[in-house]
Amino acid sequence: MLNLTKALIDDPQFKKLLASIDGGSCPVILSGLSEIHRAHAAAAIRASTMRPIVVICSAEDEAARLAQDISSLSMEQAFTLNAREFTFHEAEVVSRQIEQTRIATLTSLLEQNAPIVVMSISGALQRTISKHQLLESSLILRKGNSHDVSELSERLILCG
Repeated sequence: MLNLTKALIDDPQFKKLLASIDGGSCPVILSGLSEIHRAHAAAAIRASTMRPIVVICSAEDEAARLAQDISSLSMEQAFTLNAREFTFHEAEVVSRQIEQTRIATLTSLLEQNAPIVVMSISGALQRTISKHQLLESSLILRKGNSHDVSELSERLILCG
């Protein structure tokens, strides 16, 4: 744990915050802090409680920076749940990176392997695939396993 995080955890006001979290007072709203101080508080909450945390911020770029800062301060991977980009016209080339990141985060949440998730308000408000659909549409390929090529290609087509 970083010395900065230790110092924050020892602060009397922060101890009150942790006590209210332990008492079931969630969600916690932190306002008036700069981005780095919000990241520091989130990392300290995670380090103190060892509970999964979700951080919601105002914009996608802020969420990306906050996730990086929290990861650095907590020494754990912070996942991002980005808002989907919608394309309402014919496009020859469309990047699927945001969709792939979103699905990877949802999968990590499903597997309970996402200790820290950072999202924008729009990312939090967008509807998403159900747990059942995500499981049905997932396919894990591992080195050394063999698969029937025709079954695999049909499954990939069905998954989109």
